[in-house]
Amino acid sequence: DKVEDGDILVAEMTTPDFVPAMKRAAAIVTDRGGRTAHAAIVSRELGIPCIVGTGQATTTLSDGQIISVDGARGKVYEGKVAVKEEAVDLSKENIKTKTRVYVNLAQPELVERVAARNVDGVGLLRAEFMVAQIGEHPSYMISQNRGNEFVDKLAEGINAFAKAFNPRPVVYRTNDFKTNEYRELTGGQEYEEAEENPMLGYRGASRYIADIDVFKLELEAIKRVRQNYKNLWVMIPFVRTVNELARTKEIMESEGLKRSDDFKLWMMVEVPSNIFLMEKFLAVG
Repeated sequence: DKVEDGDILVAEMTTPDFVPAMKRAAAIVTDRGGRTAHAAIVSRELGIPCIVGTGQATTTLSDGQIISVDGARGKVYEGKVAVKEEAVDLSKENIKTKTRVYVNLAQPELVERVAARNVDGVGLLRAEFMVAQIGEHPSYMISQNRGNEFVDKLAEGINAFAKAFNPRPVVYRTNDFKTNEYRELTGGQEYEEAEENPMLGYRGASRYIADIDVFKLELEAIKRVRQNYKNLWVMIPFVRTVNELARTKEIMESEGLKRSDDFKLWMMVEVPSNIFLMEKFLAVG
């Protein structure tokens, strides 16, 4: 709430609950992170300058200080620096490449602008921003017999992407909220433990097979969108064991989402076991 329109957001790092403030910011500077950090990804979507991994932004900069951020060069200047506008040549905007170009997206309000660009689809549609906008823990909503409300809101968000990009593929990554992020939602502390390291904790596929009721809400939203848009595919995040992938697929198939010619099911490769056991993961299909 401290960040107003046009401010520069300075933080140790950002998480999905920072998104409302990030939308108001003119630039973002963080202590930690790299090219694939949350701040870097979201700032690219928002089209604002961002510098990550400075190591000292929060201790060097102070509230109310006037600075200028050069995201292209990774430099922060004291005071307001004049910027020279350069013309951009768009004559080759529609050039086609042999390599397909997919975008990363998360926020429905950006979809029309990005879909109009010369891209081949969405390679990663992140669920977390849409879940954060719903604002309530899904288990909390289930306890109040409001599970359908969660499905309605999530389906509405996913539908915006599938519709705008149709017939180009949209690869939706199922919700990968960590426990600390879930705890920030209304009712979250009732259902989530405080973990020492949520990044390696209760998340991804292990959560789906342990909390099937919540996973089924997400699957219902996916099915609802696919009734009209078959270009919506799914990617499963943070799969640590072969059994987790097999069990997740079983749950999806029981809900009517089975891998086929028009429904591709992907798995993120992000932990060492995915590489060491690749053949076994592939055997699951």
